[in-house]
Amino acid sequence: MRRRGRTEQRRYGAAYRRLREFEERTRRFAELSREAAEPTRDGIGSGAGRPWE
Repeated sequence: MRRRGRTEQRRYGAAYRRLREFEERTRRFAELSREAAEPTRDGIGSGAGRPWE
């Protein structure tokens, strides 16, 4: 395995941290989307709501 200098190691570390943050944010967005859709889905299923045209 090739050794990297400190500057390059820092760049790689920063890139991995940004990627991890992106993954966490997209995971949270998906979670919030499901939570937002659930009441609507339940309402349509129970007849309390009507589907959109």
